[in-house]
Amino acid sequence: MLLVISAGVLFEGVLAHDAAAAGRQDELLKQLQEKLDQRDAIILDLQKRVALLERRGNAESEAPPQAKAETPVATKSPPASSTEARPETPVTKTAMANRNGTSTALEVDEEAAQRALERQLNLTGALLVPYKVLQIQPYFTYTRVERDFPTFITQDRFLIGVGNQRFTQNQYLSGVFGRLGLPFDSQLELNLPYQVVDQSVVTPAVPSANETDHTASSFGDMSVGLAKTLYHERGWLPDFVGRVTWTAPTGKWTSGNVLLGNGFNRVNGSLTFLKRQDPLAFSGTFFYQASFEANGIDPGDQYGVTLGTFLAASPETSLGLQIQQIFFTGYEIGGNSVLGNTTAALGKNQANSSIILSANTRVSRTGFFSLSGAIGLTSGAPNYFVNASLPINFDLPF
Repeated sequence: MLLVISAGVLFEGVLAHDAAAAGRQDELLKQLQEKLDQRDAIILDLQKRVALLERRGNAESEAPPQAKAETPVATKSPPASSTEARPETPVTKTAMANRNGTSTALEVDEEAAQRALERQLNLTGALLVPYKVLQIQPYFTYTRVERDFPTFITQDRFLIGVGNQRFTQNQYLSGVFGRLGLPFDSQLELNLPYQVVDQSVVTPAVPSANETDHTASSFGDMSVGLAKTLYHERGWLPDFVGRVTWTAPTGKWTSGNVLLGNGFNRVNGSLTFLKRQDPLAFSGTFFYQASFEANGIDPGDQYGVTLGTFLAASPETSLGLQIQQIFFTGYEIGGNSVLGNTTAALGKNQANSSIILSANTRVSRTGFFSLSGAIGLTSGAPNYFVNASLPINFDLPF
């Protein structure tokens, strides 16, 4: 009996051990299955990513060249000039179709276009150069004037009729204009001119016309000025720049029967406004110039307005269009009006109107080439003039 009980107890222990072993095995199988499920999920995710990358690669390889060119590419712009250092701006690349239907990439540097427009505005006086920047502007101007004046025709000292006296003048003006950026949004200006004038007068007479030619040269009147930004653009209000210029009598009024129009003290005051809507800029200048009599000669006062618009046509070039209207009182000697300089005519209260076209393009890192020309719209204005200049900026070491 005891033996049977012992055997039963032993059998129960064996069964309990086998059950515990089976439970542990089931737990291990369950953990292994979870690990396998996690591995399968990772493999499936990797397969999806590889398939997505393959589809993208195939799409890019099959895309036409123009589609690739249209994708914006951001690069760093060329270094700004030392005189106009600014944070780097991106160069955007866009596609333009040519005549064959293919596309070519065009890089547009907004910062360079901005500098071209600002250099144009510097030359017109609507914008001042930055602080501690010296701008040297050598220039050359050719002006053509043609006038007809009524005169008497005589023969053997007898009056036989009335004709027109033909007056022509070629003026060659060269010099250097300097601008220096000062603190407090101000600018110092200096102009040193030199001129050569070739003048011809044809007087009708009998039996033939009488022509006289004269040429003269002289230093022009040196001028020095101070300009300051009075108000910075805010909202709908534009920039305002005030300017006062004094012209010293360093030149000659006449030389060798040629009227040069220099040799007088003058004070010029002006107010310029500037409104920018990049790439466009709108500008206008109102001025009054008072001249002081010397040696019984009064060169007369002048006042007028200049209105213009300027466009950054490309990253390197800007264009300008202006119209100018000048009123003047004319020259007087002993109270009698006489022929003035290239912008004057007989009589008083004359008005000169001209339309001015200009272009400015960069030729080096700090140098620009400017070309402008004007056509006279009234009889008192010069027939036309052409101006070329090469402004160069320098950073001052102090």
